Amino acid sequence: MECDTTLISHGVSVVDATKFTVIRKGTYNLQFSAQFTNSDSSAHRVSVWLTKNGDDVVDSCTDISVPAKHGNSDGAAVAAWNFYVELEPLEYVELMWSTPDAKVTIDYVGERTTPVRPAVPAIIVTMNEINGSYP
Repeated sequence: MECDTTLISHGVSVVDATKFTVIRKGTYNLQFSAQFTNSDSSAHRVSVWLTKNGDDVVDSCTDISVPAKHGNSDGAAVAAWNFYVELEPLEYVELMWSTPDAKVTIDYVGERTTPVRPAVPAIIVTMNEINGSYP
């Protein structure tokens, strides 16, 4: 999952748009939500998991079902949970996802009218240190 906007950063940076990289040894809580859409007339499964330094984290995968399109509206589902992970300085984690169908995507939805409401980010990620090793 790619992230292209950082609002606040302290000790965690996004490298190459996908790698949540830390500067201190510690325990971190990675929380996310991703807005999946499905433009197909059938529901489809999506898998989401965590990698650490490029390796899959054991038992971190969860599958969700994204509902089919209904009328003129694409099906939608939000995946949202968190992971606790121990990291050393300059280690990173990535959020991964896959689906067997190209009609399932992670989409940004701009501001809307009738009624007026703000945009829907494709992905929201919060990663904070909960127990660290300070110099």
